[in-house]
Amino acid sequence: IIGVLIVAFGLSLPFWGDRPDHARAWFTIGHLYAVLYFIVAFIFIFFMVNLYGSDRGGRLDSDTEHDDIDMPGHGGDGK
Repeated sequence: IIGVLIVAFGLSLPFWGDRPDHARAWFTIGHLYAVLYFIVAFIFIFFMVNLYGSDRGGRLDSDTEHDDIDMPGHGGDGK
């Protein structure tokens, strides 16, 4: 993700195709939107990872005590 952000920011810098009499800004509102998008996406991913990696999201995959698989030796009702 960091690499994609660096490349995207680098491609937005004024290097190629600029006219000498028409200056382009180095930092625009688009950069702020990109940073805001990155922060929101990071918070969403962080929340989802923590939700489904904890008991707040329901039964954990590693929970063998309350397993819904009815097979012997897997900790369910079939023990």
